[in-house]
Amino acid sequence: MNKEDRFIFRLGFAGMIALLLLSVIYWRERTLFLDVAYQTVLMLRDGDVQVQVQRFGAAVVQALPLWGSKLMLPLKGVLLLYSVSFTLLYLLFFTLTAFVFKDRLMSWAMLCLYLLMTVDGFYWCTSELQQGLGFMLVVWAFIRRFPAIDRGWHMLFLLPALVAVVFYHPLLVLPWSFLAVFFVWKNPALRHWRYGMVQLVYLGIIVLKQVYLPNWYDSGKMSVFMQNLQEDFPNYFSYPAYSKFFNHLWHYWWGVLLLYVAFLLGSIRKRAWADIVFVTLAVVGYVVISALGSPNASYRFYAEVNYMPIIPIVAIPAGAQLLDDWLKLRWVRLVMVTVLTARLLHISAGHEPFAARLDWLSQAMKNGKMEKPDVRKFYLTEQQSPMDTLFMTWATPYETLLLTACEMPDSASSLMITPDTSKFSADWQREDVFISEFQTFALKKLPDYYFGTLPGIYHPLY
Repeated sequence: MNKEDRFIFRLGFAGMIALLLLSVIYWRERTLFLDVAYQTVLMLRDGDVQVQVQRFGAAVVQALPLWGSKLMLPLKGVLLLYSVSFTLLYLLFFTLTAFVFKDRLMSWAMLCLYLLMTVDGFYWCTSELQQGLGFMLVVWAFIRRFPAIDRGWHMLFLLPALVAVVFYHPLLVLPWSFLAVFFVWKNPALRHWRYGMVQLVYLGIIVLKQVYLPNWYDSGKMSVFMQNLQEDFPNYFSYPAYSKFFNHLWHYWWGVLLLYVAFLLGSIRKRAWADIVFVTLAVVGYVVISALGSPNASYRFYAEVNYMPIIPIVAIPAGAQLLDDWLKLRWVRLVMVTVLTARLLHISAGHEPFAARLDWLSQAMKNGKMEKPDVRKFYLTEQQSPMDTLFMTWATPYETLLLTACEMPDSASSLMITPDTSKFSADWQREDVFISEFQTFALKKLPDYYFGTLPGIYHPLY
């Protein structure tokens, strides 16, 4: 192992450890937010993992908090385990690429993936796209380590791995396709029929999943995409998503901007015009596809995660162009350490709005209990709540339940925020139910160990 490899491996490992430490520090901001809160309540209710819309990779990160609940750890402990499970997975991915497959390029891409663009995505940590991108890089590290793919055990590994990539997230087909072309273009060792067969198997799994295992969520997203594709032709560049993308790129995702500029400079120096055209068209195409799927890009945390496939599209060609020459320069290594440190500080500073939303929820619940000490279940209209981009009211019953139960089970309370309180008028007077936008279920299903009994009917918060 040369010193350039050691530098990337050590830098990446340090970055992943830093993310792990941040996930310990900011466990509340990460776990008392939207999907993680929702899945935690259902996990504790059912005593099992909560896989949504067939994205089975989620079971991997849920295994640790589920194990904690089986051991009857305090709720704070369960949530802490859930928070660190994501960054532990990323650490595992990096360890595989760096220390098992010894792939500097994929390790570099993994480091870029989880640090150069991430701010809100660190706190909205539940997206299977983030996890799937890391696993995809591990699979490519395997292919690069064994490019001949000529042993039976190679396919024994690749077949289930390809199934996992497909089921992690539908958008992975785009960066996967880019890398499939890029690697066969740059690496003659992959120009054989077995590599082509791997790509055909991957596409075949996608088709089989789409035909035999469709789900309502992905079908709905595809329906919106196709509707916009047809109805908005040819005005695809008029969406608000583009101005938001460039604004966020400058203020929050500047790491990927620096990466692209470095790629351009290195490619121009080497006169690699085809690389510039290929990567730039791929990035532009991905941004347009994302805009077609979400023209308004209303939620920055959601948009950020959906744009993450841009990272390997830029980082891998950039690494292939630059790492051999630039890592030999001491000042370049110093710049990389500086950028990594700045990105970690940016991620840490990004906790403030997520902490502020928890402060509002906590204060709202305290105010409600001060006025009505015996009430544990409240409701509120959306007009009475702060409707900013970090409040999605469907999740507040789960978020507030966990937030208050972390103090002690007997203080557990829940706040339901809804645009139409009359929609649930038949249930407000019931003492035996937990109400949310998605479902109403019997309170007895919730374990007393974590949530007490939640007695009484629902009352208006104000």
